[in-house]
Amino acid sequence: EIYFLSEKASDPQAAAVARFENSVIELESRSPKERKTVEPLLRSLVRTDNINVSSELCGVIARQVEQRGVTENRGVRQAGFYVLRGTEMPAALVELSFLSNPRDERNLRNRRFRKRMIEALLAGVREFEGRLSVREAPSP
Repeated sequence: EIYFLSEKASDPQAAAVARFENSVIELESRSPKERKTVEPLLRSLVRTDNINVSSELCGVIARQVEQRGVTENRGVRQAGFYVLRGTEMPAALVELSFLSNPRDERNLRNRRFRKRMIEALLAGVREFEGRLSVREAPSP
């Protein structure tokens, strides 16, 4: 599963995963006033653009992972993960394996499997970087 930030989850399972992962934040000693601070309009516009670019990044990574046969492609999803909220750039949360799954746990102990996962992620990031370079290239 590969996630990008969204205020509205793409499906109930994505929402449930985000709620579970975000629940640890409640243990931090932040005041409710700090959590309810409204972002300035400019920051909101940047976030929206980053969400759009993040969606593309996730798609590229998912395709590379699938093409390389590293693991099952469980799709690109969106949800309001806390770890994605604080980013001020395109970002992705990638979950390629789960320690709670005995087969995945065995695979994660295998150095070759971990290397294939890393290579697939790197290929996705490099492909995405190439796309950005083409977009940002000055026109003649």
